[in-house]
Amino acid sequence: MPKPTPEEIERLRAERAAKNAAKQAEAQHKPQNIIYERQWIPVSDEPGRRVRVVSWNILAQGLVRRSLFPGSDCLKVAQRIPLIAAELCKYDWDIGCFQEVDCVKDHAKALRAAGYEYTYNKGYDSKQHGLMIAWRARNIHDAPRQCFCSPASTRVICLDDAKLNERTAGCSRLTRNIGLFAALPYAGEEGGVIVATTHLFWHPRYRYERARQVTLLVHELECFRNSMPQWQSWPVIFAGDFNDQPHSPTYTLVTGKGRDYADVIDKELGDSRVIDASVDIAAGREPGTITEGGDPDRVLDACRLPEPDDGLLYSTSELIDTCGDGLESAYGSMYKHVSGTDLYFMDRKGATERYNDELREPSTDPRETASYEPKWTLYSSLFRLTLDYIFAGKTRDAYPNVTALLSLHPEQVLSERGIPKQGVCASDHIMIGAEYAF
Repeated sequence: MPKPTPEEIERLRAERAAKNAAKQAEAQHKPQNIIYERQWIPVSDEPGRRVRVVSWNILAQGLVRRSLFPGSDCLKVAQRIPLIAAELCKYDWDIGCFQEVDCVKDHAKALRAAGYEYTYNKGYDSKQHGLMIAWRARNIHDAPRQCFCSPASTRVICLDDAKLNERTAGCSRLTRNIGLFAALPYAGEEGGVIVATTHLFWHPRYRYERARQVTLLVHELECFRNSMPQWQSWPVIFAGDFNDQPHSPTYTLVTGKGRDYADVIDKELGDSRVIDASVDIAAGREPGTITEGGDPDRVLDACRLPEPDDGLLYSTSELIDTCGDGLESAYGSMYKHVSGTDLYFMDRKGATERYNDELREPSTDPRETASYEPKWTLYSSLFRLTLDYIFAGKTRDAYPNVTALLSLHPEQVLSERGIPKQGVCASDHIMIGAEYAF
């Protein structure tokens, strides 16, 4: 067999290089291969306009610390951005609510390439990250899904300054947390969806502040919906990172179960009804502290007991009445219809939630023992918690039907090191999702 000529060798090399380039290009256009792929699980077959909603705390790059994620192989921005893009573009959703969003230009590029547009707000110029609501602006796939126009209106609620019915609403600590609302009209037809997202205060001991924040947002969301006559028949979605678990006052209030647990809520909020030094400093006052004669159960660092002028006017009954019938959780109401899973919150039993917890006795609180929320939505090497939810409000006295839910990761995929993890997920939170029939 004759040896190839130099020209033939060059041609073969060029063909081989072209094939390799094509493979690389294909890999770049299929970024979903670099995350663990999950499925939408049908839970009902109700008729109606199908709209998929997802919520995800992306984990701001500015908050990434090796001390928080020991053992993670996915902390550098160059490692995380492709995984975040893959997650954002994978699940064929129609409305997205995202928290801890920075690197906005990178995420915007991925979203727009997938047919989405977005609105973004930090609330405060000095904040490193903010909230984003995104929507499907155009279909790029063969199977068309619901598209939306740009928001008819948006609103930002700065929770440190929010009021209830023109009254001071008793901020116990300055947190710079916000809520972001958007009225999204359907493209080319009547109607639309009211969408809200938030990221509530994180500190586990400031239970009153989270309860206050979520109550204000429920109130403001109803006001936003009622501000235009045509919006009053639109469905309402409220999704985000609520930084509290299903047995918390926050969750109990927002789901309208407060009347069943009024005494429990009052007790759980009692020791966090204090005034942090940040409030006094912002008001130009000398910060106070709780003295030795104060109630030791109420002590939080750099805090004092409230006075009437501080405006902590929310009694537990006010919190409960303001939330009213509440909102319905997509997973909490429908995840029970997913057979063959042990990934319910109630399956946690006495499992630890934080790295330094001791194994505890199984709870008898029905909010834990009967909860069909996901077993966890945050899964790091230090914490295993359920903090993220998708809620829907009533329309014409009925909650919208959930037709599908986004499945969780199997625990063996996450491993003891948890996430962020290459090949799995770029955040310590997982994306959750619900399909509604509106």
